[in-house]
Amino acid sequence: MLNEGFMTATELADYLARRGIPFRTAHEIVGTIVRYCLEKEKTLCDLTLEEFRRFSDKLDMIYLKPLCPEHAVPKEQNEFRSYGIPNVYPAN
Repeated sequence: MLNEGFMTATELADYLARRGIPFRTAHEIVGTIVRYCLEKEKTLCDLTLEEFRRFSDKLDMIYLKPLCPEHAVPKEQNEFRSYGIPNVYPAN
């Protein structure tokens, strides 16, 4: 269920912006990546580094693993138990 959709797409745009790409351009790149995923029936997690590099040479494997939702959601709970994997799964 977590892998459905593109909930980490904004994180990818933020990452590209931190790598020096203007956010507007980063947003366009990510939109192109999401369209590619939809055409190929893939998620962001399914893409290889080579596929990502078709869209930007600023992407690297160090960042790509956190694009998978199970890695993007913090595993730790804060004092309010408002986030973390243990709080996400019971909501399903």
